Amino acid sequence: MNIKDFFYSARRQLSDLYEDKEAVSILKILLEDSLGMDFTRLIAGDSPMDAGKISELSGKIERLMKYEPVQYVTGKGNFCGRDFIVTRDVLIPRNETEELVMRVLNDYKDFEGGRLDVLDIGTGSGCIAITLNLENPVFKVMAADNSENALEVTAMNACRLSAEVEFVKDDILNPVAVNKRQFDIIISNPPYVTESEKAYMRKNVLDYEPENALFVTDANPLVFYKQIIRLSETMLRKGGRLYFEINEKFKDTFIQFANLQSFESVDVYQDLNGKDRIVVIVK
Repeated sequence: MNIKDFFYSARRQLSDLYEDKEAVSILKILLEDSLGMDFTRLIAGDSPMDAGKISELSGKIERLMKYEPVQYVTGKGNFCGRDFIVTRDVLIPRNETEELVMRVLNDYKDFEGGRLDVLDIGTGSGCIAITLNLENPVFKVMAADNSENALEVTAMNACRLSAEVEFVKDDILNPVAVNKRQFDIIISNPPYVTESEKAYMRKNVLDYEPENALFVTDANPLVFYKQIIRLSETMLRKGGRLYFEINEKFKDTFIQFANLQSFESVDVYQDLNGKDRIVVIVK
């Protein structure tokens, strides 16, 4: 079997689970990762595959047919142009979070001071913390998470990408370490999907991505945001900024709570899909 035949066969299989465009996108990621060649060149030719490679790829297709995300199958996810190691202990990096990071980078592109102390709360794979440091070394980033397994992934990514990031295991709801420091920037993409929204989510998320990084109770959907905002009274320096990725459903409630605090400004920005997704708060 050649590569082109394998692609069309796998495409037919995956199209039973996904829209055809998404199936092609998934196969593009898989084939480029497994065969180390540009996707267009791969399917344009008629290069044969040896039996071992066919067996390997067939096994990966079987995993995809069980709705396992391709990023977990390949062990990597792309974020801001870099590949990050991902395991089922961390969320798969998403485009909306790239927009959050780009907002920070743009806000401080003309910064001329010596350094900016940054805290990334719920770092997961470390994609936020590492990208900020690599894009602008003025960002001295502490990456915090309550999961040791997630922090191991962060450490692997930082090492592999040569980023200078400090790691700390801490639970932001009951902090014992991060609250003893002060920062110029606090950034977080905390759990914000409510339990009731599970009914509308796809199997590739529900069955594979870590629940504790995704979900909050319907009774207290802003629990992490409220805690971070309260802690910012002492942890965030005057003139510092909070950056959040939010659930657009709770934008108004979020703003109401934030406006009760003594902040200079609270601004909401839409993502590329037109959803209220990013909040920037200036102290």
